Amino acid sequence: MSEERDWWRSAFGKGVYPLAALTDSPGFRERTRFELPFVLRALAVRPGAELLDVCCGVGRHALPLAARGLRVTGLDVSRPYLAEARRRARKAGLALELVRGDMRRMPFSSRFDAAVNLWTSFGYFASAAEDRAALRSIRRALKPGGLFLLDTINGGRLAYILRWQRSMELSGEHWTELPDGTLILEDPESVDGGRVLRTRWLFLRGARREELLTRIRLYTARRLTGLLRRAGFEVLRLYGEMSQTPYRERASRRLVVLARRPR
Repeated sequence: MSEERDWWRSAFGKGVYPLAALTDSPGFRERTRFELPFVLRALAVRPGAELLDVCCGVGRHALPLAARGLRVTGLDVSRPYLAEARRRARKAGLALELVRGDMRRMPFSSRFDAAVNLWTSFGYFASAAEDRAALRSIRRALKPGGLFLLDTINGGRLAYILRWQRSMELSGEHWTELPDGTLILEDPESVDGGRVLRTRWLFLRGARREELLTRIRLYTARRLTGLLRRAGFEVLRLYGEMSQTPYRERASRRLVVLARRPR
């Protein structure tokens, strides 16, 4: 059970999840182009501002934000992902500070003008208390008045859809093929009373086969904003996508929260 609860150590720490290939796919390239203007508007950052990308992965957001003149620091637990982000930064001629670390215990204090945690990089830990510890660590990293943008899956909508699929005896599994030929099977289900998304993954590339079981805590807007406030944030705005789309619990695919460290 502990292996399942700490799934992120093997998925990301060892690089089992094929993040680089996924972010290079046409769909994700288009998604990144769509998301960046919103991030810049929401955070109201200007060239020269210091921004922290928590769980930066291979730099999908960190690199283009650095290209726009921000002083970006990326933090991730994964050595393979950070090595790839470093390689991409060198290739693009971009200055990017990359730090390996745990988001619950980050080595920063009152340094950043803004921080982001994007693309469902939240809710991985065994308890909500650990999620709150991660949020407190992010708050400490921000300057007073610094803004934080959190983008995660909309737990209210997803739990409802998965319950409906189960009641209709429908399968939620689907296949994806990446540009490098990797085939991905994703088979999700909601567990723990709809509060956790448990997903079985299968990655196939040639003769290589990898399996992974993930658990992500699902948050509704009410639960997530409550957690942010208990971590010391002021909640400013909710969005239903990385755009100006209003949040609706049963309709929005994403749950995007803009919060601020009090001055």
